[in-house]
Amino acid sequence: MFIPIENTSPCFKEFTLVMPAVSVGNVGQLATDLIISTLNMPRVGYFHTDCLIPLAGNNPYAPSADNSAELCTTAEVYSLPDLKLTVLQIRSPIIQTKRKQFRKLITSWIKSSGFARTVLLSSSHAYQRDDQQIHSAPLRYLLSPAMQRIAATP
Repeated sequence: MFIPIENTSPCFKEFTLVMPAVSVGNVGQLATDLIISTLNMPRVGYFHTDCLIPLAGNNPYAPSADNSAELCTTAEVYSLPDLKLTVLQIRSPIIQTKRKQFRKLITSWIKSSGFARTVLLSSSHAYQRDDQQIHSAPLRYLLSPAMQRIAATP
């Protein structure tokens, strides 16, 4: 469940949500870290769920030693209203037996928050590429059918 830091929950209507898939080399998580730190995104809340392995640590985005003692948790939400961009950083694996429950929880939150689109950052092993993919760029993206219709509209 999403828990806002402020007393009122932020409005994510028509925002883009970026989130990582815990995958090969933690590429999605590292890319998410890069977005959060480059844009200096403020934390607006966190996810509290028993579906993720618990974790707590120092603030990884602390600009100085003064706020490096702030705790970060397993799943935190950062947002920039000016860019209509929200990032969910997931720092630990999903518990194997709770994957379905976590998927339902995240899907429900995405729908109820009114996000316009969701970008899932992931990675895979190079050996999983077929011959055609080996001769093309190593970066790929997939679109949902709804996004394909939007992309095809002039």
